Amino acid sequence: LAADRAVNRVGHLFPMSLRDAIELLEPCGQNPFGLIIQGLLQCDLTETLSLESPVHLRKEGRHGQLFI
Repeated sequence: LAADRAVNRVGHLFPMSLRDAIELLEPCGQNPFGLIIQGLLQCDLTETLSLESPVHLRKEGRHGQLFI
């Protein structure tokens, strides 16, 4: 539930870089990596991941899948 609360609080600010997502979610006790694994956020994992990689809010809802 904490992850859902964090996304509800800051979801309107996405998309953003991975760096910005880390900074934004840290005060909520969350991190973008965990939210990606939970299916709440997504990023293109076919590209090399960096702090500048874009992170998007999943609009389809949570499916509990990691897409690579």
